[in-house]
Amino acid sequence: SSRGGAMATPSVRPGAAVHEHVALVAAADALARALAIRPKVLLLDEPFNALDRRTRDETYSEFLALRASIDMSVILVTHDRSEAELLGTRIYELRDGEVTE
Repeated sequence: SSRGGAMATPSVRPGAAVHEHVALVAAADALARALAIRPKVLLLDEPFNALDRRTRDETYSEFLALRASIDMSVILVTHDRSEAELLGTRIYELRDGEVTE
């Protein structure tokens, strides 16, 4: 969530490995810097892949809330079909260099 225009430091579940915390904080920092310039399109390339499944699932609701609160298109690149279906509004698949919907 945000307060006064600044993003809150993300929380990591108790017992999470240090690398998960570092990955989550680094991702939040990169996202905050990207949003600061107010782009028309935000490209996120595998933003959740460094997180374990439990932390990733907990982060999805934060992402959905953020996406609903910003006025820009978001392109989310993922190899996880279920992640795309959960987080996306339109899904395009790249197969053999061809884009399919």
